[in-house]
Amino acid sequence: MKQRCALRTHALVASVAFWVGCGAELSPPPVTCPGEGDYEFADMIVDAPGHVKTPSAIDIPENAINGVVTGNRSSGSLDVYSRGLSTDPPNHYIVLRWSGRRVVNGDGPDIVVFENAFETRGGVFMDHAIVEVSNDGESWVAFPHDYVADDETKYSRNPDDWVGFAGTTPVAWRSETCSSPYDESAGGDRFDLSDLDHPELQRGFSFLRLTAAPTQLNPDTGELYPRDILSDGFDLDGVFAANTEQE
Repeated sequence: MKQRCALRTHALVASVAFWVGCGAELSPPPVTCPGEGDYEFADMIVDAPGHVKTPSAIDIPENAINGVVTGNRSSGSLDVYSRGLSTDPPNHYIVLRWSGRRVVNGDGPDIVVFENAFETRGGVFMDHAIVEVSNDGESWVAFPHDYVADDETKYSRNPDDWVGFAGTTPVAWRSETCSSPYDESAGGDRFDLSDLDHPELQRGFSFLRLTAAPTQLNPDTGELYPRDILSDGFDLDGVFAANTEQE
């Protein structure tokens, strides 16, 4: 979230300038950890419309595919790629891949999404995103999600009211630790392919899309999902997969 930069206590060290358009892909060097702790993160951006040509720190696409650099439950990070809330022209989503591989179903959660939620005195600051997967990059199936606040027309800062959304759980993990991003203590939001109502995608997928929830209709109300007044789109730090196979 661009307005809350003053709350962030960590600065981005690297400076990268490049353009990501429809179909453009970038692959940085992978994070390598010895033994257990080798988890594969999405390392290719397939589509990120509305990319800023002269980006600020949080507008650098590489930040979404270079691992989780900074984790702190009580403050945000600058090593994120910030997506917006505009649908015309669009800048409200991002499509990712695992280079040359597809994510497959295993025991327990299959992916974990690290957004930039963090704890505050009033609850948790959250930028919600809907998570979808695809095998062709055109037909998408969303993981089950449901906003269950007592009044679904108003925004709730209680994470328990945002079931199945990314951007709900604060991050307390860094890739450089080489520990498991699937431990509950790591934070982030976990998704299990077995929860999908789609037999083919239950087995695995090639493309993952994150879309800003406030740009989508809540089927319970027929209105857009509500958002925090300070939210202007989700800030992605990284997406990890537990199991992949060669395509």
